[in-house]
Amino acid sequence: MSYYSYSSSEDDDDDRYCEKCGRYFVDWRAREQHWNTVHTFPCNDCNRTFNSSRALQNHRQDKHTHVCRYCDKQYSYASDLEDHVELHCSICGQLFGSVHSRVQHQQSSVHRPKTNVCPFCNKSFSTLSALTGHVESGVCTQQRFGRKQVKQFVQKRERQLNLQGSLLVPRITNGPSDIDVPQYATERSWNGSAYECAMCYREFSTLRALNGHLVSHEPADYRCANCDMRFKVLSAVMKHWEQSSCGIKVAHMARKLVDPNKLLSY
Repeated sequence: MSYYSYSSSEDDDDDRYCEKCGRYFVDWRAREQHWNTVHTFPCNDCNRTFNSSRALQNHRQDKHTHVCRYCDKQYSYASDLEDHVELHCSICGQLFGSVHSRVQHQQSSVHRPKTNVCPFCNKSFSTLSALTGHVESGVCTQQRFGRKQVKQFVQKRERQLNLQGSLLVPRITNGPSDIDVPQYATERSWNGSAYECAMCYREFSTLRALNGHLVSHEPADYRCANCDMRFKVLSAVMKHWEQSSCGIKVAHMARKLVDPNKLLSY
């Protein structure tokens, strides 16, 4: 005699139904026996088992409610709470839509003191990559440096420290690195209707947008000494180190090679 059936009538009682496999049993005892031998609903926090998901849910709400310390939102599972807490800034408690957005927020000037000072104009920045970008872009009011001069500075530092190839890709023959990319555009780039790129003739509505575009024509001569990822400008390498585990592994070398104060004597 079968203990279960796939069909049911209107007067079927819910206590004869197994919600996990969709079977109806002749009575609740048969269903109970089926549960005890086939299905259980374990609680991951206390290892208790239950005969239905509803019973487990009621147990979790009564015994294992997990509350976010930042916004008081409640979760039945500790793992769900942990995922949620990862979206909160641990400093100010602000909630973000993704971990990436939260990390960017914490690394911004909102929570980071501006301790990186330009050796030329004394303007301060929250990150070393921001300071490097300031120098590379040629916007420093006291020193008209550019990407080319920064690259030459890095080459000189590599030779001085006997670290050739640590940050700049070694080149045996002339190649794309020799392309004369304009370091920064001026008002002379205006063609009457827009600011025009001298390399590809693409047009931009602002001079700032054109200067940002010029970086795209630079060869990817910089590389991360840890993961070998390539970059077009030094500030991009610095940002990569600040936002990844690579920065920890190359920190000692980076501090020796990229010292902004050494630019004063370059």
